[in-house]
Amino acid sequence: MGAFWAGYFLEVNTRLQVEHPVTELVTGIDLVREQLRVAAGEKLGYTQEDVTARGWAIECRISAKDPAAHFRPSPGRNAAWRPPAGPWVRLDAGVDEGAEVSVHYDPLMSKLIVWGRDRAEGDPPDGRRASRRSGPPGRRGPSPPT
Repeated sequence: MGAFWAGYFLEVNTRLQVEHPVTELVTGIDLVREQLRVAAGEKLGYTQEDVTARGWAIECRISAKDPAAHFRPSPGRNAAWRPPAGPWVRLDAGVDEGAEVSVHYDPLMSKLIVWGRDRAEGDPPDGRRASRRSGPPGRRGPSPPT
Protein backbone atom coordinates (compact mmCIF):
# COMPACT_ATOMS: atom_id res chain seq x y z
CA MET A 1 0.00 0.00 0.00
CA GLY A 2 2.94 2.30 0.11
CA ALA A 3 3.92 4.94 2.65
CA PHE A 4 0.34 5.95 3.36
CA TRP A 5 -2.98 4.19 3.37
CA ALA A 6 -5.42 5.18 0.68
CA GLY A 7 -8.99 3.91 0.75
CA TYR A 8 -10.76 2.90 -2.42
CA PHE A 9 -14.42 2.10 -2.99
CA LEU A 10 -15.12 -0.94 -5.09
CA GLU A 11 -18.81 -0.09 -5.03
CA VAL A 12 -20.89 2.80 -3.78
CA ASN A 13 -24.35 1.72 -2.70
CA THR A 14 -26.63 4.77 -2.87
CA ARG A 15 -29.87 3.03 -2.01
CA LEU A 16 -31.53 2.85 1.37
CA GLN A 17 -30.99 -0.34 3.30
CA VAL A 18 -33.98 -2.42 4.37
CA GLU A 19 -33.14 -1.59 8.01
CA HIS A 20 -33.38 2.19 7.48
CA PRO A 21 -36.47 2.55 9.75
CA VAL A 22 -34.25 1.75 12.76
CA THR A 23 -32.04 4.72 11.90
CA GLU A 24 -35.11 6.89 11.30
CA LEU A 25 -36.60 6.11 14.72
CA VAL A 26 -33.32 6.63 16.59
CA THR A 27 -32.34 9.86 14.81
CA GLY A 28 -35.75 11.33 14.04
CA ILE A 29 -34.68 11.90 10.43
CA ASP A 30 -36.89 10.75 7.54
CA LEU A 31 -34.21 9.21 5.30
CA VAL A 32 -36.57 8.68 2.35
CA ARG A 33 -37.57 12.36 2.38
CA GLU A 34 -33.93 13.42 2.63
CA GLN A 35 -32.90 11.16 -0.25
CA LEU A 36 -35.66 12.62 -2.44
CA ARG A 37 -34.68 16.17 -1.50
CA VAL A 38 -31.05 15.54 -2.45
CA ALA A 39 -32.13 13.89 -5.71
CA ALA A 40 -34.12 17.05 -6.49
CA GLY A 41 -30.95 19.12 -6.10
CA GLU A 42 -31.61 20.44 -2.60
CA LYS A 43 -28.91 20.50 0.06
CA LEU A 44 -29.14 18.71 3.36
CA GLY A 45 -30.47 20.99 6.07
CA TYR A 46 -28.10 19.62 8.69
CA THR A 47 -24.54 18.40 9.19
CA GLN A 48 -23.27 15.12 10.61
CA GLU A 49 -22.65 16.90 13.90
CA ASP A 50 -26.37 17.75 14.06
CA VAL A 51 -27.36 14.05 13.95
CA THR A 52 -27.81 12.52 17.39
CA ALA A 53 -29.00 9.09 18.39
CA ARG A 54 -31.77 8.91 20.97
CA GLY A 55 -33.05 5.68 22.44
CA TRP A 56 -32.99 2.14 21.16
CA ALA A 57 -34.78 0.51 18.23
CA ILE A 58 -35.04 -2.99 16.84
CA GLU A 59 -36.50 -4.33 13.62
CA CYS A 60 -38.29 -7.67 13.40
CA ARG A 61 -39.05 -9.20 10.03
CA ILE A 62 -42.40 -10.98 9.88
CA SER A 63 -42.31 -13.56 7.12
CA ALA A 64 -44.69 -16.23 5.86
CA LYS A 65 -42.41 -19.15 6.64
CA ASP A 66 -43.12 -22.53 8.14
CA PRO A 67 -40.92 -23.25 11.18
CA ALA A 68 -41.90 -26.93 11.07
CA ALA A 69 -40.48 -27.16 7.53
CA HIS A 70 -37.09 -25.57 8.23
CA PHE A 71 -38.54 -22.08 7.63
CA ARG A 72 -39.41 -22.69 3.99
CA PRO A 73 -41.77 -20.12 2.44
CA SER A 74 -45.43 -20.76 3.24
CA PRO A 75 -47.45 -19.13 0.46
CA GLY A 76 -51.19 -18.70 0.67
CA ARG A 77 -53.96 -16.28 1.53
CA ASN A 78 -53.95 -14.34 4.80
CA ALA A 79 -57.31 -15.22 6.32
CA ALA A 80 -56.84 -12.58 9.02
CA TRP A 81 -54.31 -9.84 9.70
CA ARG A 82 -54.00 -8.09 13.03
CA PRO A 83 -51.27 -5.49 12.69
CA PRO A 84 -49.52 -4.56 15.93
CA ALA A 85 -49.91 -1.02 17.16
CA GLY A 86 -48.92 1.07 20.11
CA PRO A 87 -46.69 3.91 21.14
CA TRP A 88 -43.41 3.91 19.23
CA VAL A 89 -44.39 0.90 17.13
CA ARG A 90 -43.88 1.25 13.39
CA LEU A 91 -45.13 -1.37 10.95
CA ASP A 92 -44.09 -1.33 7.30
CA ALA A 93 -46.42 -3.92 5.76
CA GLY A 94 -46.89 -5.23 2.26
CA VAL A 95 -49.92 -7.37 3.07
CA ASP A 96 -53.42 -6.91 4.39
CA GLU A 97 -56.25 -9.20 5.36
CA GLY A 98 -57.12 -11.40 2.41
CA ALA A 99 -53.83 -10.71 0.63
CA GLU A 100 -52.09 -13.52 -1.18
CA VAL A 101 -48.50 -14.36 -0.25
CA SER A 102 -47.10 -15.56 -3.57
CA VAL A 103 -44.60 -18.33 -4.07
CA HIS A 104 -42.96 -16.12 -6.72
CA TYR A 105 -41.74 -13.41 -4.32
CA ASP A 106 -39.95 -13.07 -1.00
CA PRO A 107 -42.31 -14.20 1.80
CA LEU A 108 -41.57 -11.05 3.85
CA MET A 109 -44.98 -9.75 4.96
CA SER A 110 -43.95 -6.83 7.11
CA LYS A 111 -41.23 -5.21 9.16
CA LEU A 112 -42.03 -4.36 12.76
CA ILE A 113 -39.85 -1.65 14.27
CA VAL A 114 -40.10 -0.85 17.98
CA TRP A 115 -38.43 2.14 19.68
CA GLY A 116 -37.73 2.70 23.38
CA ARG A 117 -35.87 5.22 25.49
CA ASP A 118 -33.35 2.51 26.37
CA ARG A 119 -32.66 -1.13 25.52
CA ALA A 120 -34.94 -2.43 28.27
CA GLU A 121 -37.88 -0.50 26.82
CA GLY A 122 -37.21 -1.31 23.15
CA ASP A 123 -35.69 -4.77 23.40
CA PRO A 124 -36.46 -7.85 21.30
CA PRO A 125 -39.02 -9.42 23.67
CA ASP A 126 -41.32 -6.43 23.08
CA GLY A 127 -40.90 -6.92 19.35
CA ARG A 128 -41.57 -10.64 19.66
CA ARG A 129 -44.79 -10.06 21.57
CA ALA A 130 -45.99 -7.57 18.97
CA SER A 131 -45.04 -9.86 16.07
CA ARG A 132 -46.96 -12.78 17.61
CA ARG A 133 -50.05 -10.57 17.82
CA SER A 134 -49.71 -9.73 14.12
CA GLY A 135 -49.74 -13.29 12.80
CA PRO A 136 -52.53 -14.53 10.61
CA PRO A 137 -54.35 -17.40 12.36
CA GLY A 138 -54.87 -20.66 10.55
CA ARG A 139 -51.46 -20.60 8.87
CA ARG A 140 -48.03 -21.66 9.92
CA GLY A 141 -45.86 -18.63 10.47
CA PRO A 142 -45.04 -15.86 10.55
CA SER A 143 -41.48 -16.65 11.44
CA PRO A 144 -40.05 -15.46 14.74
CA PRO A 145 -38.18 -12.14 14.64
CA THR A 146 -34.50 -12.23 13.78
